[in-house]
Amino acid sequence: MRTLLALLLCGLFLRAACAAPVAPEAEAEQAFAQAMRSLEAGEWGQAELLFERSLMLNPEHAAARLELAGLLARRGRLEAARALIESLVDDPRTPPDHRERLQAMLVETDRALAAQARAGRDGADLASVRPPPAETTAEIYAGWSRNPLARADLRQLTLTFPEGSITLPVARDVRPAGLMGVTLRRSVPGGWGFQANLERIFGNEDSAAHRLSVHGRLPWAGSGAVGWAQWSAQTQRAYDGATRHALGASAGGRDWRLSGGGFDEPSLARQGVYLRLEGASRPHPQLQALAYAELEHAWSGPPSFVRMGAMASWAPAPRWVLLGHVSAHRDLSGYSPLLEDGAAREMLSANLSLERAWEPGPGTWQLLGRLYGGRRWSNLELFTYRDAGVQVSLRRRWQ
Repeated sequence: MRTLLALLLCGLFLRAACAAPVAPEAEAEQAFAQAMRSLEAGEWGQAELLFERSLMLNPEHAAARLELAGLLARRGRLEAARALIESLVDDPRTPPDHRERLQAMLVETDRALAAQARAGRDGADLASVRPPPAETTAEIYAGWSRNPLARADLRQLTLTFPEGSITLPVARDVRPAGLMGVTLRRSVPGGWGFQANLERIFGNEDSAAHRLSVHGRLPWAGSGAVGWAQWSAQTQRAYDGATRHALGASAGGRDWRLSGGGFDEPSLARQGVYLRLEGASRPHPQLQALAYAELEHAWSGPPSFVRMGAMASWAPAPRWVLLGHVSAHRDLSGYSPLLEDGAAREMLSANLSLERAWEPGPGTWQLLGRLYGGRRWSNLELFTYRDAGVQVSLRRRWQ
């Protein structure tokens, strides 16, 4: 009976060992770094697409909004440039130093539009200028992963009991698999939007995962250090069937963000609240960095924890981006009395990826290739894992 109970508990622990996905903010920084590199190389069309991608992933990216406004003006798209510049000047989230540059750009754009009207070219009608239109991005991808379920590469597991320890064989091992997925993003003027993702793995164990998130602006920010605020809601299902729902709000300024809210994980009977603080920096046009700290307090189920981490993206050449992510996690109480006599779980994770983009031309599908690898160390061997893989994506944007 004791052995049967231990096996059932092992299955529950394995379900809780999946890694968290990369945050959209990190993808936005990656796209921004690529855009700056393309801008310096004179690839204006590619830079525009990447700035817009960065803003779809993180609408509050102040530097991306400023650079896109300037690029539109340089490319001669004066009406679109003026609409974006004017909206940024009126937006309370815009940092003061950016606002000064934007006001100067607005004057120059008005002069260019007036000259264009006098010359009779295109009949620029300032009264007809409208905010940038809504945008939709679709992405289809496929790849291969050495360890898509983030399992520990174990052959046996030791469980601790008051009367002694026992060692059991682990029947479920690491199995490579192919994967396919689709992502759809939609953003509209005013800070509203959603993202939906569906992914499936194929092989010895077919399984599917999905995620849906929506967000919108909150009306009470825009003064002092707080330049913007928004609410967000999210629901997701992992490959192992674990589900999570969250509802929260976030606020921030030019280079910081504070988020908080509540969550529910029905499959683990776990509920609680979370708090996360982020800080971003750009020490070089090709180098972006993001550091964060978060606390998740659970009222029931697996224990509360604290986590700290850092992400960085570097664009060594046009259309190439190297992205790294490290994090440290510690539970605030013992994970289970069956694992190391109830020791608190500690984990250190590291991930590295290299991405290359190909853009045939404006208004076409963008091709991206990605190589990645990751590893997690833990004092509880059940939560260690290694992964490596390759992914190819097709992405397109519509207005």
